[in-house]
Amino acid sequence: MTNKDFPSGLKPLGKDPLLTYFEASVTTAIFVGDVVAIKSTGRIHATVTTTGSADIIGVAAEYSKASNTPAQKIGVYADPQQEFIIQDDATGATTTQFNKNKVGELAPLVLTTGNTSTGISKQELDISSIGSGATTDPLRVVGVADDIDNESGVSHMKWIVTLNRH
Repeated sequence: MTNKDFPSGLKPLGKDPLLTYFEASVTTAIFVGDVVAIKSTGRIHATVTTTGSADIIGVAAEYSKASNTPAQKIGVYADPQQEFIIQDDATGATTTQFNKNKVGELAPLVLTTGNTSTGISKQELDISSIGSGATTDPLRVVGVADDIDNESGVSHMKWIVTLNRH
C-alpha cells in the first residue's frame, strides 16, 4: 500500500483542542494548519523559515486572506502540550528515515503556500532533515499516526508531533 500524498499542514490530535484568538497579519495569508508566530505588533503570521522562530505560538485553526483589513481575529491551537498530525514530504528520504525510532527527534518544516480556494495549509514535515541535530527545528516527533490509511515505512507517512519552539 502507498500513503496518499495530501499535504494539509498540522491537524490537532484529540478531542476539543484549546483555542486562543489573535489578530492576524494583514499583509500575508494564514492557512488552516500553518505554524504561526507572533510579530512585535502583537499580530500573528505564518512562520516564514523552515526552522521556525522563537516567536512560534501555535497552529492556525482558521484561514485569513492576505490584504485582509481590518485585521481579523483567528483561532490558534496554542496549548504547548497539543499534539498534531502532519504528513512528511517524502523528498530526499531514505528508508531508514521512515521508522518509529525517530520519536523525540526534531524536524524542520517544508513551507509551501497554502490553497487559497480551500484555505488549507500545505506545510509538511521535512523527512530528509529529521533528527539532523538542529535544536531550532520547530517540530518534535512524538510518534507515527496509528491509522488504517497510514502505512509505516513508506513515503508520505503521517507523524504525530508537538511544537518544539513554543
